[in-house]
Amino acid sequence: VVPGAILVYALRADATFAPFDVDEAVTPAAARRAVESDEPAKALAMALQLGDAGLVDAVVRHVTLDAAAVVVRGIPTSRAPDLLRVLAAQLDGSKHFEFYLAWILHVLRTHGDALRDDPAALRDLQRVVLAHHRTLLGLVDDNDFALAFLADGAADGGQPTEAGGDDDDDPAAVPSSL
Repeated sequence: VVPGAILVYALRADATFAPFDVDEAVTPAAARRAVESDEPAKALAMALQLGDAGLVDAVVRHVTLDAAAVVVRGIPTSRAPDLLRVLAAQLDGSKHFEFYLAWILHVLRTHGDALRDDPAALRDLQRVVLAHHRTLLGLVDDNDFALAFLADGAADGGQPTEAGGDDDDDPAAVPSSL
């Protein structure tokens, strides 16, 4: 028993709860109701206050990219690093690369100055973006090779060349009987 204190237990290790600026009206259910009531900025602010990454992601996925800039402007600057961390984590394991990257761009444009005070969030983002960069660079190199191969084939009149084939058309070829 701890007199005058509240103990908070979490089932997930990634859940962080900061009871500052949170009142009884800020609950996961209230954030979901705000999403359903088409109040995404309010829902996102609540989810960030609760520190629930899953709830933040659920709100973000509900918002269209057209509305993302307005929603990002509606969150407090102090919550921008938390949002950036959640977006970077989602970018790391999601197939929706462009969607999360667009959200990150809105966060950086809107709250970039405030993010300078939290370099850890920027480092997390940099790590994820560099990993994707390496992956995409490999794909680009493979595509460049395939395009060069196809272009060489088209330049030869579309005729495939055989390795070690007959060189009868080549006047410089030396007969094998010599």
